[in-house]
Amino acid sequence: MSTIVATPARGMTAGLVTVVIVPQLGMSMIAPGLGTMARDLGVSTAAMQYAMVAFMAGYAVSMLLAGVLSDRFDPVTVELWGLGLFVLGSLACALAPNLSVLVVARFVQALGGCMGTVVTRLVVRRSLAPDRHMGVLATLATAIAITPCLAPLLGAAVLDSLGWRATFAVVAIIGAFAAVLFRLACEPANEGSPVSVDQVLGAYRESLGNRAFLHYAAAIGLAWLSYFIFISCAPSPLQDGLGVDSVHYGLITAGAAAGYVTGTSLARRLATRIGLDRCLRLAGLLGVSGGVLVVVSTLLWPAQPWALAGPVIVVLMGVGAAIPVCQAGLLKIDMSNPGVSSGLFFFLQMISGAVYAGVVNLHPPSGLPGVAVLMLLPMIGLLALGLKASRS
Repeated sequence: MSTIVATPARGMTAGLVTVVIVPQLGMSMIAPGLGTMARDLGVSTAAMQYAMVAFMAGYAVSMLLAGVLSDRFDPVTVELWGLGLFVLGSLACALAPNLSVLVVARFVQALGGCMGTVVTRLVVRRSLAPDRHMGVLATLATAIAITPCLAPLLGAAVLDSLGWRATFAVVAIIGAFAAVLFRLACEPANEGSPVSVDQVLGAYRESLGNRAFLHYAAAIGLAWLSYFIFISCAPSPLQDGLGVDSVHYGLITAGAAAGYVTGTSLARRLATRIGLDRCLRLAGLLGVSGGVLVVVSTLLWPAQPWALAGPVIVVLMGVGAAIPVCQAGLLKIDMSNPGVSSGLFFFLQMISGAVYAGVVNLHPPSGLPGVAVLMLLPMIGLLALGLKASRS
C-alpha cells in the first residue's frame, strides 16, 4: 500500500477540489449546446441522450477501475493518467464528425475524468488524520454540488461565442489545468503493490460481507437517487410543461445547490459532536420532511414552479448532509484493499442512479407531483436505514 506525501492541507484541498469538479464539468458544460450539436451532427435532440448514457457508463466503469489501479500503482499516478485520458477524450469529442464517434469519445472522457471520485477519497484517507476527514469531504461535496449549477452558464457563454466544439476544447484545457494543480498538491511517495484478480474478487467479497460498508453504501445510494431524480426528471415538467425559461430554471437549481451546501456545512459541524450515525438520521429526517412538503405543495399547486423549487431546498439539505457522512463512514472501515473497496462503493452509488432512472423511464413523470414522489421514496428509505442503525 502506497503512502502519499501531500503539501499543507489547504493546498491539497484546492488540488482535490479541482479534480472532483472535472467530471461535473464534463457532464454539465455541454447541456446548453445539445440542440446545436444535434443539428450539426444530423440527429435528433433525443438521440443525444446516447452520448449522456455513454458518459454515465464510463463514469460507473471508472469507479471500479480507479479502485483496482490505485491499489496496484498509486492514487496520484492513477489520477494523472485519468486526467490525461480525459483531455484526449474531450479533444476527440470536439473533433467528432458524427454521433457514433461522439458516443465513444464521451465514454473515454468519463472513463478518465471520473477517476477522481475514488482517488480523492483515498488521498484524504491516507494523508489526513481521521478527525480532519469530514471537513475536507464536506468541501468536496460542496464543490460537486455547485459545479453543475455554474457549468451550464460557462458552457452557454462558450457556445454563443465559439460554438459547441469549443466547449469540449475548454473542458480539455480545464482537465489539463487540474492535472497540473493536482500534481503540485500531491505527489506519490512510492509504488503500490501487485493486485491479482483473486485479490480483487476477495476485496469485493470482503466489502459486501461488511455490515458497515453495506450500511453506508445503501445510504449514499438512497441519497444519490433523490438528487439524481431532481437533476434528470425535474427539467421536463418545469421547462416543457410549465414553460420555465433557462434563467429561472438556473435560479431553481441554484436554490437546490444552496440547500445541498447548507446540508454539507451542517454535517461538517455536527459530525464530530453527535457522530456519523446520528448525522445520517438527521439527514434522513431533513430529506423526508422536505419530500413530504414537496409532495403536498405540488399536489396543491401543480402548475406553480415554486411548489417544487421551495421545499426541494430542504430535500437537498438532507442529501448534502448524507453524502459526506457516508464517505467519512467508508474511510473509517479497515479494508485489506481500500482502493478496490472504495471503487466498489462509488460504483454501487452510480449504478443505483442508473437503475432507478431506467425503471422511472418506463413510466416517466409528466408533472411535478410525480417528480416529488420519486424524490421522497429514497429519503424514506434513508431515514428507515438510519433508524434501524440506531436500534442495532
